[in-house]
Amino acid sequence: MPRPIGEDLLALVPSGAELVLDVDVAQLRGWDETERILALLPPAGRARLARLGPHWLGEIDGLAAGAWRGPEGTTSVVVLRGDLDDEHLPALLDGAPVRHELDGHVLYEGDGGAVLRIGPRLVAVGPPVEVRRVAEVVRGDAQGMREAGADRALRAALQRAPGGRGGRPAILGAAIAGPLLQGRVEAAGLGGRVPEAAAFALAVGDGLDAVLVLAFHAPEEALALRREADRQLRDLRGRPFVRMIGLAGALDVVIAARDRETRFAYRLSAERLGGYLDRLDRARRAFEEQQAEPREVPSTAR
Repeated sequence: MPRPIGEDLLALVPSGAELVLDVDVAQLRGWDETERILALLPPAGRARLARLGPHWLGEIDGLAAGAWRGPEGTTSVVVLRGDLDDEHLPALLDGAPVRHELDGHVLYEGDGGAVLRIGPRLVAVGPPVEVRRVAEVVRGDAQGMREAGADRALRAALQRAPGGRGGRPAILGAAIAGPLLQGRVEAAGLGGRVPEAAAFALAVGDGLDAVLVLAFHAPEEALALRREADRQLRDLRGRPFVRMIGLAGALDVVIAARDRETRFAYRLSAERLGGYLDRLDRARRAFEEQQAEPREVPSTAR
């Protein structure tokens, strides 16, 4: 029997994505450290989340996203499940959105973006073309990433993500070989080794557990990455700033290579996580206070 529309948000993501993300916001809402971690985000990130409304964490239950990179840059579409009323939808877009209707549902478009009501508690946000593709999936006129033949590799990558010890993890993600994954690998300085697939899982509760799995074409590549990552972690632990604020212990990542996979596993107890968040918060406040201090402008001798 098919699951009700919106129960599986990833099923509504249009086919063709290089990367998908599935977030159980309701689970994060019940975690003690969520708001403290959100407070450490850069101002731009906090401002973007604020567009969802002042109480978004209590109003949104889940989200799924798909992303891919084309000639004009990265494109993404997001499906939200929660209690967002129609009057609030324009705040998700830039500019002065114009209201339309599609399939009897509210549609706003503005400055290259669109937001569409696709169900009583479902909203799609993204470029106008992609938002309409989500509507086609909802109507059954197109296949989403759960069914499309073109997305077999992405579905296989998602299956590599481990499950949580007490149920599904709060965050699941997967990516296949393409410009997006290659860009992230290059930014991480992994020596040009681009995996054919990646999967990620984050479970929360008594602390947090995170696992990243990278799949390669050959076992030798997985082993070489493990060695390179071990070296980079040692260098990072030795950096003065990391040692100064006492975060070296937070970089205890277990790295293993098996067959064609390199697996990164990370565990932080609630007590250790709370201590590290305290240190990061103090460092953030000290930096903000320093930035707010008036600076003397040197006088120009005449």
